[in-house]
Amino acid sequence: MRRRGRLVAAIFALLLFAALAARVFDLDAFVNIDAVSRWHGRTLKFWQAAGRGAWRGTFQLHPGVTLMWLSGASMKLFGAFSRTFSPETLRAATLPVAIVGALVAPLTFLLLRKLLGPRRTVEAALAGALIATEPFLVAHSRTMHLDMLVTAFAWLAALAGAITVRRGTRGAAIAAGALLGLAVLSKLSGSAVAVGVALWIGVAAITRARSSPRGALRLAALLAVVTLVAVSTAALLWPSLLFHPSRTIARLLEKVPGVIDRGHSGFAWGRVYAKDAGAALYGATLAFRTSPEVLLPAIVALPLFLFARGTPAFALRGLLLCYAPLLFAALHGTKKLDRYMLPFYPLLCAAAAFTLAAAWRLARRKLPPGRAALASAITVATFGLGGRAARLAMVHPLTLAWCAPVPGWRCEEGILLGWGEGMKEVARWIARDGLSEPGRTPKVWGGLYTVTLTPWLRFHRARSQEADYVVRYISEAQRKRQVRQFRRSIGGRAPRHEVRIEGRVYAAIYDGPVRAAALERKQRGAAERSQDRAAKLRKRR
Repeated sequence: MRRRGRLVAAIFALLLFAALAARVFDLDAFVNIDAVSRWHGRTLKFWQAAGRGAWRGTFQLHPGVTLMWLSGASMKLFGAFSRTFSPETLRAATLPVAIVGALVAPLTFLLLRKLLGPRRTVEAALAGALIATEPFLVAHSRTMHLDMLVTAFAWLAALAGAITVRRGTRGAAIAAGALLGLAVLSKLSGSAVAVGVALWIGVAAITRARSSPRGALRLAALLAVVTLVAVSTAALLWPSLLFHPSRTIARLLEKVPGVIDRGHSGFAWGRVYAKDAGAALYGATLAFRTSPEVLLPAIVALPLFLFARGTPAFALRGLLLCYAPLLFAALHGTKKLDRYMLPFYPLLCAAAAFTLAAAWRLARRKLPPGRAALASAITVATFGLGGRAARLAMVHPLTLAWCAPVPGWRCEEGILLGWGEGMKEVARWIARDGLSEPGRTPKVWGGLYTVTLTPWLRFHRARSQEADYVVRYISEAQRKRQVRQFRRSIGGRAPRHEVRIEGRVYAAIYDGPVRAAALERKQRGAAERSQDRAAKLRKRR
């Protein structure tokens, strides 16, 4: 038992170290557009309202409560709680998200092992390793936003709910309720997983009613515990909900559906969508944003485990049921973005782990010992921490720019890229380039993404015809936004500088109309002075 305990502790520590190493360094590599334009200001307002006891002011939409509590506390701890969005503010605000994202891997190992039993330690460890090193999960753990938080809390809640169904323990029910409350407080999409967890426990109670009435009653009681703890967690951590419940719920029902229904311009498989990209966007997300060693085994897991017997099959079917309401909402919602698929990635990693572990066990039984050992070594190198860690090291710190290879398609042709990556390099280049008038603050136009220069550059947001610098960002170009405005502003000039990430141009910097005119005047003046000097020399001769 002691040896087994030491093994579990060692795997937990290794997964935690690997997950943290992939997430917590260089957190100021980029800022997503929503963080700088929305969530930083909302966090300041949330904490100020809470400090004054103005509980209604803690309503900031979505609701984003966990992000505002965690990022605000971190900014205060590191002395970066300020209206100025500096690199220090960015690092402090993002650190809690990175830590929560890192904890998912080792906690998945512990919860899956408890669910599946000690004999399935390989499945649990492999699932934790895949989650620790999956690029899409790592990337969204390194940015100040809601998606990683709702992903983490919802997934761990689903695992705790599975343990509740499997073992009927009150502690698991309490954990599931608390985590579901945190998931809903992170983003309302967490409520869809809450419905799924409740559905699974309810279905399990009904199916046990004939064979074990007492067991069915216990599950029904545990479902009540999950619900009570989830509601209590949400109310206690959100002052607006605690002190003004009816008004808060009414505002949520009024505002959030409007945000979803208005849609979002998208890009998938080479096509631009004005409002709703449909399921094509999510298909492209799976293809380009998922590592092949996770996507292919996860696809195989569906027919392999859905109709099989045994604990892994039971767990996978139940977890799929937990996420079915969220999948329905994602497919039918008008607003679609690739990051809305993020909550499904831990489930994909777990499904892939089940398939890979089954293949490993089959190889051990069928192959001679030497070949079985070789197959095990290849599995560990490819699907474990080794090869996948090397991939992350190659794309660090801009992990979100990574794309899986898809035959016949380039990533920029298949899926929308760019959430702010590369704009730090743009800001630094503009700062080094300088202006013809020393000390003058540059005027920059870059469409929607101009604001992502904020942490690294002091600038004025200008209209396209009044700009010193024009920046064309990759996602704006892919969606063909403001094409005429952009062409008029650059006047056929070639870019002064290009920021490339993973071999793709993420941002192109041009001289804007104002700077181009100033440079032209400067060149004309230099030419005139040169002609004057030449004329004077001729007179002397």
